[in-house]
Amino acid sequence: MSYVDVRRINWKQPRTDDEWAQLATDLRNHARDNYRKSAESFERSDTDGALTQWALDTTAREYNVAASLADDHGYLEYHALFTVDGELASTHHGFGQYGEYWVLNDKAARKFGKRFFNPSQARNPDTEYRNNRKKGFVIGRIRVRGYVTNLSGPDALTPIFGAVPYVDDLKAGNFEIISRDRYAEKVE
Repeated sequence: MSYVDVRRINWKQPRTDDEWAQLATDLRNHARDNYRKSAESFERSDTDGALTQWALDTTAREYNVAASLADDHGYLEYHALFTVDGELASTHHGFGQYGEYWVLNDKAARKFGKRFFNPSQARNPDTEYRNNRKKGFVIGRIRVRGYVTNLSGPDALTPIFGAVPYVDDLKAGNFEIISRDRYAEKVE
């Protein structure tokens, strides 16, 4: 099997169910092949082939993440911030100098008089939920197109791959709301 550059897969390309299933199968086969080659390299050269083994294992992990995304037809579940009234407040989430934050959309920013929301850092999920609700927000889930990327950055010794949403789809509202309050649904 030849190398497949997962970064070049067009996850937005329309595909039939069979084509998505075939893509997932092909990616898993590539992963399995890489793991096999890595094991053969170890048997042949012990740790002398460490760089080859590392590269093969790393690429195999990337293939497995991509196969999981293909299983879901290129979609992933992602969190979103909603007001307690159920209005979408943000899909822009991150971590910065002062911890976790959400950048509020224009409507929410006008309503709350601020652009950023820092969620509760309470260790107890019940307390965290209550604190966020007091501030006027709850966290829900959306379903959006995604792609596979290296989450740990280009200089990481052991890359961690994951699926992340296309930012342009988040900005354009090209997603499906699954839950406007994921915590309340767990309690019910």
